[in-house]
Amino acid sequence: QLSHCHLHGIGVPSPNASLAIHYLEAAYHLAQSIQSAHSLALMYEYPQHSNHLVPTEIYAAFEWFKAAAEGGHVPSMAELALCYELGCGVVQSDEASLDWYMKAAQAG
Repeated sequence: QLSHCHLHGIGVPSPNASLAIHYLEAAYHLAQSIQSAHSLALMYEYPQHSNHLVPTEIYAAFEWFKAAAEGGHVPSMAELALCYELGCGVVQSDEASLDWYMKAAQAG
């Protein structure tokens, strides 16, 4: 994956988070890649997923988890439920949290 190469400087002169994000966003918008949306969310939520090159942005993480979850990505469903449970990037909602936990459990 090009994004992985750019994040870790594999086969490129140096790590470049902006290009990694560009390729993931393009994959999501052009090919409806829910895995790319999930990867973007992880990069924005957890610094270790971006080689510590992308600052934490919980609102962006929430939006990307939501996009992937709505596309059927089960781990994103669970992460989205956690966002609602804790109020990370969104107004806290026990109802929405339970709904997404249930969707994730039903989906496997």
